[in-house]
Amino acid sequence: MKMFPVLLTTVLVASNVAFFHLFQFEKEKTFSLQQQVQTSEENNARILKEQKEKTQFIEFVSTAIALAAPKSSESKNAYLGSQIVRVGLDSFSDKEERETWVAILANESRFNPKAKSPVGAIGIGQIMPKSAKWYAEKCNLPTDFTDEDLYLVEINLTISACAFKEMLKNVNNSKILALISYNAGQFSKDLKRVEQMANINQETANYVTKITRFLEKVRDNPAIKLDPKTSDK
Repeated sequence: MKMFPVLLTTVLVASNVAFFHLFQFEKEKTFSLQQQVQTSEENNARILKEQKEKTQFIEFVSTAIALAAPKSSESKNAYLGSQIVRVGLDSFSDKEERETWVAILANESRFNPKAKSPVGAIGIGQIMPKSAKWYAEKCNLPTDFTDEDLYLVEINLTISACAFKEMLKNVNNSKILALISYNAGQFSKDLKRVEQMANINQETANYVTKITRFLEKVRDNPAIKLDPKTSDK
């Protein structure tokens, strides 16, 4: 008979332990499910944000091409637009930076992949061959391309975006100074003194004005849905 209370106590203790472990398991399971729901909601919000940004950028690029190259064929514009959107989204997380880059392309070549300047700048982004490989190395891009390859839309856009990103980095993300850098060129004396605005020539000053006005023109288009925060800095 004395064994009965001991046995009963043992059973009760075992039951309590089992209940405790079950309670902990259910608690952890509930917490895990809550985390999964939260993660899922965050992922959905991120995906929706990315989709919205992509849609806005597609509209921006389409409008920019229509304004800068109104006589281009629809098929050509569709191809250029898709490449610009892809490279822009891959290269720039900041909306204003990628839109400014598109405005650079519009001003440099009017989105003409076959453009060549009197000084030898090539393609849609008007890249100087001597600068192209330098920037490709800086951005860990392939460097086994020829000068003629700079007429290829994908290569030219990728190097152009890389160059503008590097210029932004070099001037603490000042878009105005980065524009001056792009216009001056990597090996120009103006770039070496880019922060000394008094040394910038009139051509470069006009270049910045053209870019700014083009951005305003595209953003004023009713088709472009802007964030309230969008503004030139």
